[in-house]
Amino acid sequence: MVGGNKVTEWGRVRLSVAFMMAGLVLPVPAMADGASRPAVALECPEGGGGVTQRLCALLTARLSQEGHALAPDTATRLRLQVRMPASNILFARLLVDADGRQKSSPELELSVMDRDDIPEAALDRFAARLLMIAPF
Repeated sequence: MVGGNKVTEWGRVRLSVAFMMAGLVLPVPAMADGASRPAVALECPEGGGGVTQRLCALLTARLSQEGHALAPDTATRLRLQVRMPASNILFARLLVDADGRQKSSPELELSVMDRDDIPEAALDRFAARLLMIAPF
């Protein structure tokens, strides 16, 4: 193999990995057969501050986009747990109450190093990831 071909092949591998990684932050599409997803209730912490309110709004929007009906009195409840030790560091998880059982997603961290706040685009990707790993 000529050296240039190895570089080209390596470039394709890196590009493939980049596309796979990009896929991790995309929202899960609605069911392909047109069926709606289960109705859910989303509970957000009271008085959590601006970032918590923004995250809750983004989660609500994404749930709707994914085909979930949002209803306060449904069997599946999602509870958002948030910790913010600093204005640019966020830890969050979703607790899922369904079928009489409670499951918890792993706690995710969003840290921003080059500014004192969390940009909307980063928070939106974080919301998508939280929903992707939520056990419902």
